Amino acid sequence: MKANQATRLIEIGSAAKLFADTGGECFMQPMFGGVEPVFRIESNACREYLSAAFYSESATGCNRNSIRDALDTLKAKALHQSERHKVWLRTGAHEGAIILDTGCERWRGLQINAAGITELDRHPIKFRRAGKPHALPSLHASPDLHALFDILNVASRDRILLLAFMLQSLRPSGPYPILVLSGEQGTAKSSAARIIKRFIDPSEVPLRGAPREERDFLAGAANSWLLAFDNLSGLPDWLSDSLCKLATGGGIAARTLFSDCEEILVNIQRPAILNGIDCVPSRGDLADRSLIVELETIVQRLPESALEQKLKSIESRVFAGLLEALAAGMRELPNVSRTNLPRLADFALFAMASERALGFEAGTFQREFKRAQASGAVSAIESSPTAEILMDLVQQRGGALAMGSAALLEEIRERSPSFDPSIPRSAKGLVTLIKRLAPAFRQVGYSVDYGQRAGESRSRIITVSKIDAPKDGQAADSAVNKYREETGR
Repeated sequence: MKANQATRLIEIGSAAKLFADTGGECFMQPMFGGVEPVFRIESNACREYLSAAFYSESATGCNRNSIRDALDTLKAKALHQSERHKVWLRTGAHEGAIILDTGCERWRGLQINAAGITELDRHPIKFRRAGKPHALPSLHASPDLHALFDILNVASRDRILLLAFMLQSLRPSGPYPILVLSGEQGTAKSSAARIIKRFIDPSEVPLRGAPREERDFLAGAANSWLLAFDNLSGLPDWLSDSLCKLATGGGIAARTLFSDCEEILVNIQRPAILNGIDCVPSRGDLADRSLIVELETIVQRLPESALEQKLKSIESRVFAGLLEALAAGMRELPNVSRTNLPRLADFALFAMASERALGFEAGTFQREFKRAQASGAVSAIESSPTAEILMDLVQQRGGALAMGSAALLEEIRERSPSFDPSIPRSAKGLVTLIKRLAPAFRQVGYSVDYGQRAGESRSRIITVSKIDAPKDGQAADSAVNKYREETGR
């Protein structure tokens, strides 16, 4: 009986298109009900499809071992297909256009290019779905992008940053900034994250808690296009590293369950949202990839039912405005200057190309982005007790310091009011921490150098000195001056 079940399941699966993607992941694309969904062969969706098809013709269920045997065979057949296909999640690229999977039951799509927006009955590329996705809003309304701020309590100066993040999140390739929703308790950070995700990658469970380990993080990144982490309390070092890789691209590895040496290694690039009172990036490398957007105090709160009703009344207008700005950015992108680009250059270029379509004057994004980067640098320094003590030492020495790393670490320990586990335990650890924070130091007007080894201890000479204020515009200069005034530096 088992062999007969497995054989029939293989026949059912073989009637579909079997193929592997460019990374060797295996997929099935059946035709049923007039649509052609794409299932990862190892997924529950594929198991459910095979089980349902078997039951519909035999009126009996199939056992687990038969399904397992069938899946192994179908996977082998998919791997032996000569043609490989790129498989996308929510957003993809095709012949210079962006293709969005709307998430609807009919598997329809949207095509956005410089000419405008086109609704598609079928996808010209292959999409998979994961994480219980919901459908994107409809387009059948007059565009009004700024109606979003009738609901989102985003500070006026940060609005262009939020909209630029949303546009970039609809593009199929990064780099992507990490959006950090900042604000005091009660500023509806979780609701804001949920609303933003609704226009990019809506799902049954839009927000997720902090991952406990890299395997959890990797699973979330594989099954969601836009990750939204809710109510974070601090960011451990491993999570900061993983978020950096997620933003700009890089391999994320995790050991396979119940094995000693097998591992999963995936190169994933995704947009992400963080929120929490204490989740401001404290490491310079993550702060350099982050957009910190401030949420203002809510004057009048709405019950959830009223908020949902208001959101439904504007979501089509906002989504139409977002896609129109996306098309306008694609038209304008070739005309944008490529000189003096900041970190996340591709993101910044597209934001500058789109800013007029987003309803802002030319130059607004560049000014506010530089201000936000300087503000993030201040936050990174203020979040590090070691960096705070180091700045005190620099000021006491007239704006310049040059010390061996071992001696500097000893002095930092002496100035720490009590044992602080965040203080590096070794001179090497101190050098590593300062390297991570070097971009933040430069943002607030200090150069950092870790020179040759010297002295009997052969420790590195760390030099920190005041430099001219960054020539990054008035916004960044104001953030630097505010930092110096507030901290007495």
